[in-house]
Amino acid sequence: MVVSQAFPGPSRPRIARGTMSTEPSDASSNVKLPKAENVMDMVDAPMVAITGTQIMVDGNPAGSTRAIVEANRLQRVDELFNVLKNKRELWKQVNPGKPFPGVAILQVDRKVPALVVKSVFQTSAFAGYPNISFMVGRLLIVEIRPAC
Repeated sequence: MVVSQAFPGPSRPRIARGTMSTEPSDASSNVKLPKAENVMDMVDAPMVAITGTQIMVDGNPAGSTRAIVEANRLQRVDELFNVLKNKRELWKQVNPGKPFPGVAILQVDRKVPALVVKSVFQTSAFAGYPNISFMVGRLLIVEIRPAC
């Protein structure tokens, strides 16, 4: 599932929450996704996965998180930038005259530090993908209705 911050969710009472499982890509099958209520189906876009110390795009290595963690500051991930830039250029060649959607999907393990997520997000935007969606698991919402 992909969550978009552009769609506010309905306000309704919630008593119990559970989860439904999602199926992350094979290359990042150990990723524990965060859960969300307001989700939409997957879109056709590059999948940027952050698992532990590795960054991958569509299942292929595209950088490491180690330099970000060691520097303890936001920084551009050059390998990720180059991969996404090349994907954008290829899309434009295959779709001449069409506006580039600039959408990428982040698949982030719950334990990845926010600094790493911000660096990957920012790098993606600099590479031409400013519209980022996050892959999440769907929350199952159970409503308790009063007995009549």
